[in-house]
Amino acid sequence: MLRCAVAFWGPEFANLARRSSAMVILDISMGCTSKATLDALGVGPEEVSIYARKHVRVLDGLHAKFFLGTKRCIIGSANASGAALGRAGGPPSLFEAAIEIERRDDPDTFKKLEDLWKAYLDASREVGLADRERAPRIAATNAARDRRGEPPNANSILQTVMYQPERFSNTAFAFGDWEIDNEDLDEANAGYVSEYNAAPNQHGRSHIFTSVLNDEVDNTFRFSDKIINFWFGRGSGLYTYYDIVRVEHDNLVSYYGRRSWPQVRRAVSLGNLAKNIAWQADHVAANQLANLAGDEEGARYVALSIDALCETLERCENPGT
Repeated sequence: MLRCAVAFWGPEFANLARRSSAMVILDISMGCTSKATLDALGVGPEEVSIYARKHVRVLDGLHAKFFLGTKRCIIGSANASGAALGRAGGPPSLFEAAIEIERRDDPDTFKKLEDLWKAYLDASREVGLADRERAPRIAATNAARDRRGEPPNANSILQTVMYQPERFSNTAFAFGDWEIDNEDLDEANAGYVSEYNAAPNQHGRSHIFTSVLNDEVDNTFRFSDKIINFWFGRGSGLYTYYDIVRVEHDNLVSYYGRRSWPQVRRAVSLGNLAKNIAWQADHVAANQLANLAGDEEGARYVALSIDALCETLERCENPGT
């Protein structure tokens, strides 16, 4: 059995560990093992798999990185992530170092490593649902992520999110086709006028979405200063907003913003990427994201923070293709 005392994991290598029935000891306390990784290991969100109960252990404060087999051990600087070890078809993006120790060549050192594994195992505990709750949606460092560096498709916003999420701080993403009816839009606009003493268009703002106060969309949009909307209703396409404002009316909340592709494109450093090219690169994957809630076409609207979007895309092999 492969025994891995490795601090931080990416989802791809977590899947590999599960498929090979490897024994895993990992850290969660440092914020570098994500929820998507624990999902890949069979932890949550509602139950812990038989594999995870038997094979996955938590040792907060673990910073070791060694992979121990029956005949050889590899020990070095690399976490179990694509950035550190490379992904299928690609080299690692970090400069790592490791040594391989053969049992037959150095049995004394090999025995010491087995004793160290046993010590870590004794100090660790079984992983649980509470561990998934405290894990971050996106790993805190690049060293624990499966993707890093330049996105393979520079035209894809979703691939850029995966490879360079730091560009999209305070950005929310929306995917869907639910349209507000005229009566509700009039009430939302009246709420805006009551708040700002002018119609939205007088401030150069457009209506983005109306939701129930404190629901998932509200909580996602509330702390965002940019919204990137992949829209599949009438006039389908990519819509981007900045200078976002929030207006409460009755038990509802409406969001408005200034619509500008160049302004948002500059804010997230997308160069001179044309909006229609970005839409072409991402609309298929974006439509799949619009289906996350299981709603019917015409009633879909999925809002995700940058962390939530990264968590979702970590499970995709090639987002944006």
